[in-house]
Amino acid sequence: MRATVIGALILGKGFLAVDLVRYAAGIGAAYGLDRFASILGGESKKR
Repeated sequence: MRATVIGALILGKGFLAVDLVRYAAGIGAAYGLDRFASILGGESKKR
């Protein structure tokens, strides 16, 4: 399945240890953006 173009795009060709760092950076960036958006939106204020 990985030999097909679509399979390679979805599953990838392999795994590197640096991928874990990239995943963690992506999670951290998404968390930071979510916190920033919630602060700007006023969701952090108690009602």
